[in-house]
Amino acid sequence: MNWVRPSDANYETRLQAAAGGSSLFDPVIESRARDILDRVRTEGDAALEALTRQFDKADVPAERLALTRAEWMDAALRADAALRAAVEESHTNVRNFARRSRRRPWEMTNSHGARVGEKFDAFDRVGIYIPGGTAPLVSTALMTVTLAQVAGCPEIVVCTPPGADGSVNPALIH
Repeated sequence: MNWVRPSDANYETRLQAAAGGSSLFDPVIESRARDILDRVRTEGDAALEALTRQFDKADVPAERLALTRAEWMDAALRADAALRAAVEESHTNVRNFARRSRRRPWEMTNSHGARVGEKFDAFDRVGIYIPGGTAPLVSTALMTVTLAQVAGCPEIVVCTPPGADGSVNPALIH
């Protein structure tokens, strides 16, 4: 960890360096992302098909964009037993930790007689991107999807890029 303190002789330079270089506020990246979202809004599934060909080099027709129940079952059968056991154990550990650390609403009356407190509500819907393809990040799925489930989010949408054959890595489906 690098500390940047106002008392440092080169504070401004170090602060600018620490704050710079992020794609978070890059206008080019933001513009490209907006263009993609606008295209999907106007063209729907046709845009998703074209963008999947462009970025993932996979030909996935619209009817295959969402996994079917059969694909879920097939992936469960294809996933290695040791991997399934490890994922299940990890899921249980993450879920238990999240349950224990979940914030709870509270309120009290302060010294002036006003009611104060905090309220914590789950999002109605979350979208989660899981890196996939040749390097599926099962840990990302475990840490994000499980936390959304424990928080009580009623709608969780998970997206991952397909492999070149248009399939989703079985490790991510389990």
